[in-house]
Amino acid sequence: MSLINLLNNQVVVSRLGAVSGSKTDWATITSESTHITQLDAEKSLNLGGSVGKTYIIYADVNADIEDGDRLQDTDTGKIYYVKAGGVDIKNLGSIDHLEILVELIKND
Repeated sequence: MSLINLLNNQVVVSRLGAVSGSKTDWATITSESTHITQLDAEKSLNLGGSVGKTYIIYADVNADIEDGDRLQDTDTGKIYYVKAGGVDIKNLGSIDHLEILVELIKND
């Protein structure tokens, strides 16, 4: 079983990579189907996030998303940064999925 029917947001995944020498820049890695939910104030504070800017993103367990990635919602243009230690594999019954803790960094 999978979460595919619940994943209603599309995000573009970007990762820092070497451009030349010591220069780095964001490079698009892939696009993933996700579900994005803002955390309430209590959960945000408990997880070390900023109130109003901390979100949890649900994705398929095979999604190519890592700590430090930048995720841009293709519908809203919002950009999220994956927090260190923010990618976690969870299980809901028989459904394996990723829960990704992110911080909103750009709100278009």
